[in-house]
Amino acid sequence: MADLPSQYKGDKLFKGDLDWWHNAVVDEWSHESDHDVIGYRKSADLLFDHVKRRPQDRHYLVFPIVFLSRQYLELRMKDILTGGYKLLGKKGKYPGTHNLCDLWSKCRPVLERYIASAQLKSMEKYIREFSKRDP
Repeated sequence: MADLPSQYKGDKLFKGDLDWWHNAVVDEWSHESDHDVIGYRKSADLLFDHVKRRPQDRHYLVFPIVFLSRQYLELRMKDILTGGYKLLGKKGKYPGTHNLCDLWSKCRPVLERYIASAQLKSMEKYIREFSKRDP
């Protein structure tokens, strides 16, 4: 690997700084407030909007869009499960699986209390489609 130009020597990828207004906050607080989960969704949306304006980029951006969307789905279902278990007074831990269908099978009973059956069927259709392409 080539040496970095002198102005970048000693730089760190992540470092603390008191100037939080001009820097991204990456700490326990940002994870607790689900900024990480929302970030995947916003990133996918931004890329999708870009492809709508520049369709010729779709071939390059389809995989990042799908990855970010899938990651958002996985993390959101895990959050629903952890919060749902607490809400229902059940014992449960943060799921370790990455399989969307497995997560959905646990998530759906929690959501059935709050979301109409037709909406759940629609959600399930898309989750199964994602899982089929990327088990």
